[in-house]
Amino acid sequence: MSDKAIEALVEGALRDFHSDPEILSGYDTVTVDAVNQHAEEKRIVSFTRVLIELVAKNRIKDAVRMMASELFRSALVREENRILRDRLIRITNSVSSLEKQLSQAMKDELTGLPSRRIFNAKLLSELARLQRYEGEVALLFCDIDHFKRINDTYGHEAGDIVLKEVAAVMGKVIPRPTDHLCRFGGEELVACLVNCNLANAQKKAEELRLAVEKIDVPFGKITISIGCSHVDVSRLHQMREFPEWSYWFKKCMTGFPKDPNLIPDMTAAKLLFAEADGLLYRAKKKGRNRVEVTMNPEDLASLRQESLRKIANGDGNGNSSVK
Repeated sequence: MSDKAIEALVEGALRDFHSDPEILSGYDTVTVDAVNQHAEEKRIVSFTRVLIELVAKNRIKDAVRMMASELFRSALVREENRILRDRLIRITNSVSSLEKQLSQAMKDELTGLPSRRIFNAKLLSELARLQRYEGEVALLFCDIDHFKRINDTYGHEAGDIVLKEVAAVMGKVIPRPTDHLCRFGGEELVACLVNCNLANAQKKAEELRLAVEKIDVPFGKITISIGCSHVDVSRLHQMREFPEWSYWFKKCMTGFPKDPNLIPDMTAAKLLFAEADGLLYRAKKKGRNRVEVTMNPEDLASLRQESLRKIANGDGNGNSSVK
């Protein structure tokens, strides 16, 4: 077989392989040998980049599947092909290392809870799922009371201890793998409760509040304030078309994926946060160590407008100023 014929054969195999990995299982021995023996280094490098891109997008299983089925399936069978096998091993090790790094990057270093970016992505996924299968989602926005006083009085190490203790309690009170937890920033912790109505979300928030009160640390009594917002499929459709979405995303689009197709769900997510944040602020003003909820439409509209006002005044996330 001429060099040009081999090159054409490999090119065809590579095209087939990218369009449908399973197609390689139907190749005859001559094609398999040609692909094995003439896969150029640049092809391996190109494939490695695809793997790394998948890993970076948190699609580890896809990356592993590609190694097993796409990188010239026959290379796994032809064990005498030492060079290609070595390349496979290096790619496997690279994916394993990247998986570890990705896992670390997905978590808050102090509390071990998922990062804010991961939480935002999970929330958007839950809202998308809510549209397809209905159900309900509740958001608990929690803030450790008088946290600055703890830091100022006992030092930042004490504050770190308190944060870790509260995060551990949150994990025990909200243990379902279908729910999502996050250290949102500073002393703020957030929970997304899936398939949870407002009444049950309020009960869970009270359970969390009482559990935090029982934390035993030498820095005084630890308490949290919680704002609880809620969305079902009918509310979601309204929130996705909220007329002031452009204002939100001109001012505070950070932390969410930059995909225009996600803007309606990003709008709903931001408004859900605005409501929870407003309720958290209300809990602070009423004396702290309490849970605030509401489903009054006028009240919710007022909470959203207040968050927008805070953004206009320079607080990019519309977060509470009372700690």
